[in-house]
Amino acid sequence: MPIRGIWGDFGSETLVQDYTSLGNTLSGALAAAAKENQDELTKKVFACMVNGKYPVDPNGPNKQPVWGVDFGVPLGTQPPIPRPSVSGSLNSTVRVIPAVPAANYVPTQQESESAAAMYQCSIDSGVHTVWVQKMTEAKHAAVAKNETALTEMGPKIHSSAKAAALAVQSQPSS
Repeated sequence: MPIRGIWGDFGSETLVQDYTSLGNTLSGALAAAAKENQDELTKKVFACMVNGKYPVDPNGPNKQPVWGVDFGVPLGTQPPIPRPSVSGSLNSTVRVIPAVPAANYVPTQQESESAAAMYQCSIDSGVHTVWVQKMTEAKHAAVAKNETALTEMGPKIHSSAKAAALAVQSQPSS
């Protein structure tokens, strides 16, 4: 059954769109707070790293992807993800292929040590406490600003989830 045909079974398409929009609004508030505070707080942690045994080089050859700087340590590896081969004609047929499990990233010992040093720097410099405080404030402000929508949507989501569960349970097993 096409997805559009099942909305009547367990709720309105508008409810799903409203729920998604509200989720985006709440996560957007957290993203804005993170962006607003990240530069200043990151500089403090980097200063601590430099005072330790980890240089912070934005032009180094071994840039850590999240931070965009080289901490003077070799980075780990992530094995290539195997891709199943798909043969035959593709026409307008949808093919379902098995999921490919995520490949685990394996950091080097030095990279693990630098990550631990970075965390310790965030504690020692007070950045961790400030970050948690800023993000908690942003979360509380976003929830307060959207309290009416959250309150109104809660029972609708609960009812819709219950109806969806019943619809799934009533489907014949294959």
